[in-house]
Amino acid sequence: MKDYIIEISTTDEEKLEKVIAQLIMMGLKRDESFPPKKFNSVIKAPDDHHRLCSEGRFILKGKVGEGNLEKIEQSPGVINLWLNSGIIPFNNRKNI
Repeated sequence: MKDYIIEISTTDEEKLEKVIAQLIMMGLKRDESFPPKKFNSVIKAPDDHHRLCSEGRFILKGKVGEGNLEKIEQSPGVINLWLNSGIIPFNNRKNI
């Protein structure tokens, strides 16, 4: 299993909990130390101006096995998954 950051789109926190419950049934092991974080997403409109997305977006952390990755990516409400590789300060890098 690898660590992922999952972007979820939903209108409210009650629906968010339902989406998370579905993801857990699909094999997500939620990182309980990181509660879902709400944020506003900026989208590029057809007229080439940037606008705030009106729907709620949340970030969630968790572990996903390779066999469950595709199911979770295609789940309703999931916008994207990113491998959570962590950030290493420049002065602490060794053999990268």
